[in-house]
Amino acid sequence: MINFTIKNGDFMNKFFDSLKKNIRKSYEFTTKFIINPQLNDYNDGEVLSLVVLNKSIFQNMTAFYNLVECKMFFSALSCLENAVNNVRLFKVLVSDRQNLHDYIQNDDFNLEEHEDVMLKKAINEKKASEFSAKDFQTELSKWNKFYNMNATVPTQIIDSNIYLGMSCGEDLSESMQDALRIFIVGCYQTLLYHRSMFFNGGLDEELEKLDDEIFKLFMEYIGYFG
Repeated sequence: MINFTIKNGDFMNKFFDSLKKNIRKSYEFTTKFIINPQLNDYNDGEVLSLVVLNKSIFQNMTAFYNLVECKMFFSALSCLENAVNNVRLFKVLVSDRQNLHDYIQNDDFNLEEHEDVMLKKAINEKKASEFSAKDFQTELSKWNKFYNMNATVPTQIIDSNIYLGMSCGEDLSESMQDALRIFIVGCYQTLLYHRSMFFNGGLDEELEKLDDEIFKLFMEYIGYFG
């Protein structure tokens, strides 16, 4: 189990636990939403594609959570980057039925091109999200590709020495904890971005309570860390 010991560490432990509950419940809700013919008019092939893609998102988010608990930092970030990429793809596919058709029919579907068109349209219609999944994935990619060793190396230093075990050590460095809190909150923002594609509206009251709980914690996080 991970235990944050930095300033406001107890709060981060609470936020992390709330995120875990929200991920699990969100997977149940989104899957049921996709396969419910009363909530959408997807054909069988489209439903199958979206269910599998949605599953990959939540498998990677769950893997991120579990690997963080095992203190396997680099593996955790790799899974989180996969989740964010697939959230971006899911958003592009459900934003335009033609995109979904092209994705199923073509092996050379270009996410970047279709996403640019979608984002430009959202900006023109003043519906653009404040959170950029693309920018978050770019930051994750820098860590996963070790483009900034000045940020990466300090996360592995404990008591002035590099920890040589497979994990990142029993007691995580302050640099590691600071990095983790940013990526944990980024995971929540990615989940929120993904869930914005599914209107709850009282369909799942338990999920609504979990949403309220973690959103309040997110507001507290902003107050603590800016």
